[in-house]
Amino acid sequence: MAGIQVGAIYATKYGEDNHVKGTTIAAGVLPIVFVVLGFMPQYADIYKDKSVVGVSMAFIAGDAMGAIFSIISLCFRDTLDILATLTYVMVLICDLAVFGFFLYYNKLNPSLSRVRNLGADNTSDHGTEKSTMFDPESTIVTIAEPSAEDRDVNKRDACAEHDHPLPQ
Repeated sequence: MAGIQVGAIYATKYGEDNHVKGTTIAAGVLPIVFVVLGFMPQYADIYKDKSVVGVSMAFIAGDAMGAIFSIISLCFRDTLDILATLTYVMVLICDLAVFGFFLYYNKLNPSLSRVRNLGADNTSDHGTEKSTMFDPESTIVTIAEPSAEDRDVNKRDACAEHDHPLPQ
């Protein structure tokens, strides 16, 4: 990574020294693009699992606060650096999106989640089995796969719908 940064610095400096237009703008736009692309795998996992798992909300909050304070600090400069401001604005937007997904999937609609809680006691006070949906306070989670019993029930139901015998 250090080699890429050094190369980018020399390329930008070369472009400025030789009056090549756009090198400074490219050096400001690329970080914005890379920040947004860096969040895409997390967004894909969140969408697939319908839950925010493995992401520290404390880290997201700290990252968002860093972006906010960086934007504020840029406002106190003699001239506002638009590209730097846009970089921090995009970090803030991406962090707020993760926080929004956390609220939507983990707090407001936990029934949508494919993530199940393995660390909790699965019996209620009445001795009946209770829901094993994701508990945000738990640290032991896994992606729920159908049990062998659920698969057998699904096969039986599918065969009954199509009037053919259950395969052995």
